[in-house]
Amino acid sequence: MNFFKTIMNKKIYFLSVFFLLCTLAINIWFIFISFETLKSYIDLFRPEKPYQFFTNEYHFYFRAFSILVGLILVFLMILLQTKTNQYLNIIKILSSEISLLISKSKEKAHLFLQNENKSYLYIIIFVFLGGIIFRLIYLDRPIFHDEAKTFYAFVSKSWVDTVSNYYVPNNHVFHSILSRICFLLLGTGEWVFRLPVFISGCLALILCYLYARSFFNKNVAIILLALITNGIPLVSYSVNARGYMLITCCFLSLLLIVKELNKNSTNIVLCVSFVVISSIGLWTAPVMAIPLLFVFYWFLLEGGLANIFVRAKMSFVALLLIGSLTVILYIPVILRCGIGALTSNPYVKEQTLSTVLRSLFLYFSQYWDFLTTGYTSSMSYVFILLFFIGALYHVFNSNSKNLFLALILSFGSVFFILKRLPFDRTLLFVYPVFWTFIATGIYYILRFVSNKTGQNIKTFSLTFSFVAFCYTSFICLKKNAIIDTHRNQTCVEAEKIVSDIQKNLKIGNTIETSTPLAGPIRYYLLKNNLSEEFFYWHSNGKDKSHLLQSDKVYIITRDGRNSLSSYGYTKSFSLAGFSKPKLWKQYQNTVEVYIIEKVL
Repeated sequence: MNFFKTIMNKKIYFLSVFFLLCTLAINIWFIFISFETLKSYIDLFRPEKPYQFFTNEYHFYFRAFSILVGLILVFLMILLQTKTNQYLNIIKILSSEISLLISKSKEKAHLFLQNENKSYLYIIIFVFLGGIIFRLIYLDRPIFHDEAKTFYAFVSKSWVDTVSNYYVPNNHVFHSILSRICFLLLGTGEWVFRLPVFISGCLALILCYLYARSFFNKNVAIILLALITNGIPLVSYSVNARGYMLITCCFLSLLLIVKELNKNSTNIVLCVSFVVISSIGLWTAPVMAIPLLFVFYWFLLEGGLANIFVRAKMSFVALLLIGSLTVILYIPVILRCGIGALTSNPYVKEQTLSTVLRSLFLYFSQYWDFLTTGYTSSMSYVFILLFFIGALYHVFNSNSKNLFLALILSFGSVFFILKRLPFDRTLLFVYPVFWTFIATGIYYILRFVSNKTGQNIKTFSLTFSFVAFCYTSFICLKKNAIIDTHRNQTCVEAEKIVSDIQKNLKIGNTIETSTPLAGPIRYYLLKNNLSEEFFYWHSNGKDKSHLLQSDKVYIITRDGRNSLSSYGYTKSFSLAGFSKPKLWKQYQNTVEVYIIEKVL
């Protein structure tokens, strides 16, 4: 057996050497290839519209970077040759730790299935399967604005755009890569490029349960799972092609990894996993920095004052490794768009302290609405009480108070040190933690009732979990798994609207609309193989001279942000030389399509 492992370790060593040699050869080719050859190769990815970013100056920086990479690869080759035994020893340790980790996981899963109460298992299976079914129901629903923009700008065009284009923060790069793979393998269709988040959404349910059971107890875990499995935010972002569900999975994984590292801080597999998962989360979207901040705060607090300096040093090393790996992953973006594209989100700018203080209550109200979306205001008061009970317990419980303190410190750092006011969706990772406090409040009320009545707490927990899951599922169905504040981001009849217009569309016609209707409309135009030349994306102050060349303009409107007046029209006034707007068709969700025609 040892002989076999030795042979396997040496094979891994030779594969590592072979990989480095191949990478070095490719890198040398990049250094010496001419600008014209490389430019023509890149433009093959998008022949209809050659890339403008690849200039002679860009080629110079590209070659300089390639030389730097080449030097690093040479250094690694020398290191492998001079430190062969140490490298083989690391491989041996890693392989044994991975085998041990797999063995322990299998043993725990076996004991769980063998020893756990059957009713408890049935409820878990019922809830988990119910969660998958609900996600399948909404997997192919009409597209939302942001995911439409992600698809046609970063997923469908080319690999070059997927890994390097960051003109807006919509490109959650790792998620875009996974979505593009699905797109290339399985073709068009909303469900196809949503597969990565669908799988992540299902995995998140398992991670939520493991997190709650590991940090609290099995009764809190089953109550939490019942409350959030078909909670609208989790379902919604399990079928919305954005990276927030991936970030949530990374966050929950990091909590579980750090929990194990507290028991065995020398486990190399866990340490490497922590760095890799953190970097993948940041590669998905830089907002992963917020959950990462939460994890590091919790890690520092969990060690107590006696170990604060040791843990601070470990945290510094981890951050250095995570930062280095993240920069490497983002190199295509940095080379093309500059590092400023990652560090300065134009939609979440730094605010003054007075602005933060003035806006804080409003933002907390928005976050609360996001986390409790779908429920009535009277239910919100109940959740406030339950959250207070749960938080109060954790504050005075030495085993779990650090989790609550880490949450406070994280938000304090974001609001008062970074002075940022993030969008509600960036806090999706908080959803399981937030509902943990409510689940804990419910558990202690049930335990109080159990003690008074003499009934088994397990029976109360399982009964409540079943009822709660049915209730949350009903709420989810009633609201179509759409977050109330995000409802205007989609247009349920967008495909029908485009199909109706297509039947009458001629050369010289234009379709005009604006954000957030523009995303779904443009997506279904491209899906129906209509040229983007037919499409005009209106925004405030945008020059409308392009429309003056049209014979007819279809104006897609909706009450509120997409109203007719927002385009600069009224019922009796349009563009110079055009007829006044005439209602053409009316659809659900208050969508109305008007027509203006050139007057001869």
